[in-house]
Amino acid sequence: MKDDPKNIPVIVGLATCLFEMGDVDKAHTLLDDASVDNKEDPRIKAVLARIKLGEQVKKLADPVVLEKRVEKNPDNHQARFDLAIVYNAQGKHAAAADTLLTIIEADRNWKDGDACKQLLQFFDIWGPKNKVTCSARRKLSALLFS
Repeated sequence: MKDDPKNIPVIVGLATCLFEMGDVDKAHTLLDDASVDNKEDPRIKAVLARIKLGEQVKKLADPVVLEKRVEKNPDNHQARFDLAIVYNAQGKHAAAADTLLTIIEADRNWKDGDACKQLLQFFDIWGPKNKVTCSARRKLSALLFS
């Protein structure tokens, strides 16, 4: 890596491995060093977003508790938002997208558009060709432009 500090695929791969092994600090350091010249590279942004979400998930309630909160109060957008983040962490991307789309449909400006911002961040993580990204983008467009 020292021979080619701009080899983004290697940096992203190594940072992903470090993150998945639980060494978040090293992954962050590696990406921070690489992103000085490559801040807008979507691969670096995706791994950084994944790390950020991983840190968020640690602070959230159990998904069963969140589901019960939403069931009791369908207008509890914060519980629904948190549930979407947990779903994403569990690999339930379609459920995560649908959960955020429900918030956007009910109140597109909730917390300054946080649900939409989070959904766009998921799109970055999942990739533009991911079938959930494509489907959710169509649904989001329909909600925003109808």
